[in-house]
Amino acid sequence: MGNNLKIILQPDLTTTFDQWGFMLRVENGHLADVEGLGGITQPEDCVPILYPDDHNVRWREFLWMHYTAVLLTLTESVKTELVFQTCGGERRIRVAELTHQSTPIQTGDDGRLNIALYTPCTQGQTNITPEKVVAGGRESFTIQYVIGETGIVTGGGIYIFTPYSSWSSPDFDEHTVKLTRADGLPHNVVIETNLIPHSHSVFGFFYMIRVRTGSLQAGDVISIHYGAREGICVQTYPKDRVYFTVLVDTCASGIYYPLPYANTPHVKVCRGTPNRLRIAGPMVVRPGDMFTVRGLVLDKNYNPANQGINNPIHLKIKLLRPISDQNVIELKTFTDNDGRFTFEYVQIDQAGYFALTVQSSGLISASLVVKSGDSEKTGLYWGSLHGHSEMSDGEFGPEEYYRYGRDDGLVDFCSLTDHDWELFEHYRNRVKGGFSYIQQLAEKYNVPGHFVTFSAYEWMGINKVGHINVYYNNKRTDNPIYVGEVAILERTDADTPEKLVNIYKNRDDVLLIPHTSHGTTWPVYDSELMRLVEIYSCWGCSENHLSGASGARVGLEKGFEMGFIGGADSHHGSPGHTGKPSKYHCLPEREGFAVVYADDFTRNGIFKAMQARRCYATTGERILLEFSIDNYAMGQSVSVEPSRKLTVRGVSGGTKPMTRIELIRDGKSVAEGRVDALMGFLDETILPLPGKHYYYLRATQQDGERAWSSPIWLSV
Repeated sequence: MGNNLKIILQPDLTTTFDQWGFMLRVENGHLADVEGLGGITQPEDCVPILYPDDHNVRWREFLWMHYTAVLLTLTESVKTELVFQTCGGERRIRVAELTHQSTPIQTGDDGRLNIALYTPCTQGQTNITPEKVVAGGRESFTIQYVIGETGIVTGGGIYIFTPYSSWSSPDFDEHTVKLTRADGLPHNVVIETNLIPHSHSVFGFFYMIRVRTGSLQAGDVISIHYGAREGICVQTYPKDRVYFTVLVDTCASGIYYPLPYANTPHVKVCRGTPNRLRIAGPMVVRPGDMFTVRGLVLDKNYNPANQGINNPIHLKIKLLRPISDQNVIELKTFTDNDGRFTFEYVQIDQAGYFALTVQSSGLISASLVVKSGDSEKTGLYWGSLHGHSEMSDGEFGPEEYYRYGRDDGLVDFCSLTDHDWELFEHYRNRVKGGFSYIQQLAEKYNVPGHFVTFSAYEWMGINKVGHINVYYNNKRTDNPIYVGEVAILERTDADTPEKLVNIYKNRDDVLLIPHTSHGTTWPVYDSELMRLVEIYSCWGCSENHLSGASGARVGLEKGFEMGFIGGADSHHGSPGHTGKPSKYHCLPEREGFAVVYADDFTRNGIFKAMQARRCYATTGERILLEFSIDNYAMGQSVSVEPSRKLTVRGVSGGTKPMTRIELIRDGKSVAEGRVDALMGFLDETILPLPGKHYYYLRATQQDGERAWSSPIWLSV
């Protein structure tokens, strides 16, 4: 029986992120445990990770997004060897030769890992001022690190990470970092200071402070003036604790140990004052039917404001089509203390297109265009189907996610799609119940006719095969989760999209929706499972070709019959939030909406409508969109006679004036309609072309926001 030994692995943060991955084989010993240290995407000191193989570790470079180091516990003997396989080749290390000083492992031309015996560091104290700021504001901060009792020797140092969400980039000059001795006397210590961008695009920067000559003594203070010149733009969404992660190397070991989060500087980001009004409600109604309009007072960054409005809220309903200046209805209500308000028993007595707006205290909402018609039997429902919580790399808990979507995002349906491997492999998630817990919450918050939820997860592929969101249409809380290629596990049941599709084949209660904003090579397609594609998310629009891979349109060009939905891929835990509050710098756009024409407001009703492709996508605005060819609705695939003339009809109603409404055939704009203020109309007569062709509608507002209908396929 051997001894248990703890070994720490850490990338050199000044080298290249995409060369930090490795395969590790333990010879003449056993791997007892794998733990992530110094959680980045989630502030956790130590994260046990499920790892059933006691000899091999596969650590994807992707996983260094989440941790500052990895801790291996080995049962070892004098013969135990660690065999690393990296893009830099193979490297063997005898465990008996390891010390607390790091041994470097070259993992590529510009990649390096450091390995050493584990010696935890809890030294030093930190503070930050100010401790409370307003979302989207501009502030200057002072961060202080007080050296612990062992000091920091020559060659040691400190890394202090700046927040990596929508905070602006920090400034840096010779006055940014200051050293003050504990005794107040002059010192002869030379420190080297730099501001280093993290080599992965999702993160921000870190201040690197290294002792070049002399040593730092207990009580010495390192001060960083963060935003000293013009201030730093604070992230645009509220959060109780935003951490400035600190790593310390006291003994020049080459390993920078994460300071415990209980002793890490953090600030509270608060909601701002009232600046906007938002409304939501049915956008397809029958004349005379009563309906409810809900609203919310927002700050300038689209967060719920920190208070309501004392003055009354006025709802105005104006007839847009047919044109009339006489048909204006006005109602009045008040907000509660949280800034929420409701107009009940709203009624439109005639057919036409109407613009709803609310105003109060100098604020006015964007328009909500509502269609009133005698023949309307279906409802129009707005959803956020793709987002993440703290059970993967998002903000806030799953319950907070669903509550936000229902109460503040004002969406009708919602799904939480946390990443497959994190739900499966993270100890904190397994303790809660993992994917089963997510499904229990989906059942808890699903209220037909009010708020619809789906159990779902995001399957993650690599090498441009893309990611796929998996949605269940049932009440079970034990639906399985199949882990993709990003997993730490050596092999999984679904490490390719082909395997994932094969697992779910012939299931009529499952939808697989490709998330193509990363691009995909479209390795597989199933006409029953893959009825839709996510054409837009926080990553941007994937309508066209992307660099190195293909977007949504390429799938259509391959003959795949997929409708369009918008997604969020939000990592800020706020489904329905339509600002730009991203947790990551690489997610620059607003979250999108999935919009569904459904016969009933239930889980099954929404799901069946998505299966039928009766849906469209928007870039985060509540744009009304109608599209038909003769009597064929968006999403249909039909055969037609070659000589039959067909009437194409499209309507758009924007939150801002429309600038363009286009008919797209086989990827090219072939007709453009007319626009008039908030409305856009397209009426065309076409002759079907030989073969099979797809048509869809694209509408664009004055502010650049867009909507895409699902295609209609015509075969001759």
